[in-house]
Amino acid sequence: MAQLVVTHSNGHSDYVPVSRLRTTIGRSARSDLCIPDAFASRLHAEIRQEDDAFWLHDLGSANGTRLNGFPVSSTLPLFSGAEIQIGETRIVFQNEIQAPKSFSSTLISDSTDVLNPSNTVSLPALRNPTSDILDSSLSSRTDLLGLISKVGVALLSSSGLDETLNNVASLVFEAVPAERVVIMLRDEKTGGEMQIKVARVRGSDQTIE
Repeated sequence: MAQLVVTHSNGHSDYVPVSRLRTTIGRSARSDLCIPDAFASRLHAEIRQEDDAFWLHDLGSANGTRLNGFPVSSTLPLFSGAEIQIGETRIVFQNEIQAPKSFSSTLISDSTDVLNPSNTVSLPALRNPTSDILDSSLSSRTDLLGLISKVGVALLSSSGLDETLNNVASLVFEAVPAERVVIMLRDEKTGGEMQIKVARVRGSDQTIE
């Protein structure tokens, strides 16, 4: 069963099961989860369950809701390990149901002189180094789902494309011991080649040329 780990501003924590299809959160005693937070609205946000999926929705609160550090401007998916911030209250969503695990990989060797799409090597599906790195770096399924949740929120945020992709690159550096991150996109409308949108080296904000 899904549950919420609610940590109040005084450091006290409560464990609240998510047992309803619609769980409201706010300062009002009418809320399913009442939080005594001066920065929370009476009806601040809600968590909806649809089959095995959970979604977070802000109910037009005055001070807003954040999911994994990003403002919630639309209905966003919740994964186990996701962190909801309402005022000074931190709420961690936990879910025992395991999500399917699927990764694909594209590697660029250290000897690549120029980051050209033609130098990209796609490895066979039988061996997936990206999965190996993630398995060794993320200590638990909660860490993995937390990373997926953060990337999902970054992609759904209202920021511009460049800022969003840079946020995703920063999340990759946090999660795995990669020395460089390259994000490539293709315009399906024009059918053109893959183009490099972000190319960064760990520990530096400078882009790779």
